[in-house]
Amino acid sequence: TMGHAVGDILLERIAYRLDSYFKKINGIVARLGGDEFAFVWLNTDAKFALPCPPSIIEKLSTFDILS
Repeated sequence: TMGHAVGDILLERIAYRLDSYFKKINGIVARLGGDEFAFVWLNTDAKFALPCPPSIIEKLSTFDILS
């Protein structure tokens, strides 16, 4: 509803946030296309081996496009 330019900015900011988070936990995030992202954990233990850890959901649920 806000146009492609705003959507692109939103995706860039989400990607930056996810990248910052994954660097802290020894992982990689990649944008596959559109609004799809892939996550890879490198040399980690089983506590991170969840479909989507709650900390990622929390990180994005408090996301403000203006921040």
